[in-house]
Amino acid sequence: MVKCNALMASLIVMVSLTAGCSGTRDVKYYSLDSSDYFSKVGESTDKILFVKSVNVPEYLDTKSFIFRVNQHEVIYTNDNKWVEDLSVILDNSLLKNLRNSTDAWFVTNDVTGNSTAELSVKINNFEINSSSTAVVDFDYKFVLKGQNMKMGTIHQEKTLDDDGYDSMVAALNNAWQTGISEMVLQTLK
Repeated sequence: MVKCNALMASLIVMVSLTAGCSGTRDVKYYSLDSSDYFSKVGESTDKILFVKSVNVPEYLDTKSFIFRVNQHEVIYTNDNKWVEDLSVILDNSLLKNLRNSTDAWFVTNDVTGNSTAELSVKINNFEINSSSTAVVDFDYKFVLKGQNMKMGTIHQEKTLDDDGYDSMVAALNNAWQTGISEMVLQTLK
């Protein structure tokens, strides 16, 4: 009985000591744009561009930042995260940028059934690699109803200016914005 009480007392002390060591960590949240997601609405036009939701691979569609260690290994962060799942952030950013890039189109993500064209974007890479480079790579398909289709791949790499998550977010944002601009030139202009 004495041995059992001593064992129980030492277990309680060990649990108490280890519980005090497991403090909470502060999680920091990031967004691509420092500005809000509201953007201008297209002028009165008969050209309606329906933008489908950005297709993001399951392993990327998370709140965690992703670092590619090598061809077969990625690391997810726990203390620094996106403010929303990556697909939501990219959807909002794409719509905002398209609306701000052209007055010739009314850009929407609402299914209206009477759109003039459709745009779909599929993300292949949206990460930081082992050489401290932001890599954004995506395929797009622009279909103008009754006429033609344009397809392509956009690949952007931006070197981080500094260490830290702020620099990482800035480099990813820069690569994404540059990629969208390049796609707009190839499709909507």
